[in-house]
Amino acid sequence: MSSLGLWRIGETMRMGYLDFRVANPWRVNAVTLWPRAVLQCLFFTVVGQALAGGERDFAFVGATVLAIALSLSVGVASVLTTEKVSGTMFRTRLAGPVSMRLIAARAVPWVVEALVMFVLATVCVGLVVDRMGLALAILRLLPVFALMALSNAAAGLALATIAVGRRAEVLYGNALTYLIIAAGGVVVPTTRLAWLDAIGAWLPLRNGLLAVRGILADRPWAMHLLAEVGVCLLWSLLAVGGLAYLDAKARRSGVDAFE
Repeated sequence: MSSLGLWRIGETMRMGYLDFRVANPWRVNAVTLWPRAVLQCLFFTVVGQALAGGERDFAFVGATVLAIALSLSVGVASVLTTEKVSGTMFRTRLAGPVSMRLIAARAVPWVVEALVMFVLATVCVGLVVDRMGLALAILRLLPVFALMALSNAAAGLALATIAVGRRAEVLYGNALTYLIIAAGGVVVPTTRLAWLDAIGAWLPLRNGLLAVRGILADRPWAMHLLAEVGVCLLWSLLAVGGLAYLDAKARRSGVDAFE
């Protein structure tokens, strides 16, 4: 990529950050969204321990990833929703088809916040449930969780391209979160139901979580990590396809408001 292209991406990320900061002041998030991430992690740790017959570590490891889903299954749709509400997508389209690279650059602040909430939830809940050693071991695997965040962001954007014209961003995002909880092996193993396990294999976070569990237990994990990469690429392609469809529809109908 040329230096001009890198500069453009950098400026897009900077403007995405400024937009994110205006819509989501950190002081507000610090007293609303961040405590919710911690309490959600604690809740599913306790519930998972009860459902899994006292296996607290399994539930704790899984519950930490829900802090990522909290931001990236629903919140990342704001990248497109803001354009719809503001009626500004036509300005972007004047330069040609909207690039997924542009949308992805603007979504970076959401990925960063998701990882911040993940770290916060892991540390705080680790202290509460007396699993600080395990929490530190989890945090050492932050690059794996970063990959999982990218996978979740891609899925969130893919669903947003479908939902934003139907005003169903929250519905679709919450549905993705619930599927991750039910079929992602988050707090209890999903192997008890074969069909649920099959659905989970195509969801973000699921395979990365299996890789994390494998690393922590000194079991094979590389194939699970590669599967998470594959899922990330699949959802990214779906997001690119969805955005291309919106562009084609807008140019054909002359409507730029995701109708």
